[in-house]
Amino acid sequence: MPMAQTYNSSGPTLKQKFPEVLDYVRFFYFKKMTFKVGDMILEQSLGSLADPSYFNIFNYPLLKGEKKSTLIEPYTILLSESFAKKIFGEQNPMQKTITAYRDGVEALLPVTGVIKDVPENAHYRNTFLISYEIEKTWIYYGQEIHKLNWNFENYCTYIKLANNTSPALLRQKNT
Repeated sequence: MPMAQTYNSSGPTLKQKFPEVLDYVRFFYFKKMTFKVGDMILEQSLGSLADPSYFNIFNYPLLKGEKKSTLIEPYTILLSESFAKKIFGEQNPMQKTITAYRDGVEALLPVTGVIKDVPENAHYRNTFLISYEIEKTWIYYGQEIHKLNWNFENYCTYIKLANNTSPALLRQKNT
């Protein structure tokens, strides 16, 4: 997947410094993640951490769950419709727990929402989104990566601009 990488502080900094930036959402992309549900173990690609502001930026239909609370809690997951069916079939996945494994660390994630599959021609597609808040519990190379800094550039950031804001003018203000 082609990526336009940004730093974890890009979105918060743009929103703080420019009143034209109304909101942002950051994604931290996973090439693959291993999940366990009951006796079933599977690997799934195209997943990310996402800020709770996801639905302030994107308007993909939420089929189950509440947009205001879907990605708020640290250990929660939002599934695409096809991934939910892959795991749970026709059962309602809401509030069922999925075990996720990343770098040997286990996380229990209740399902808080199901979103319609993102079109294949979208720049950034996800089959699952895990609350960005979980990142506050992770430490990499002895560093707390959730702290805003200009060292970690493995993020993709989208911003929402105020009506009638010119992206070109915003770029000029930033130089």
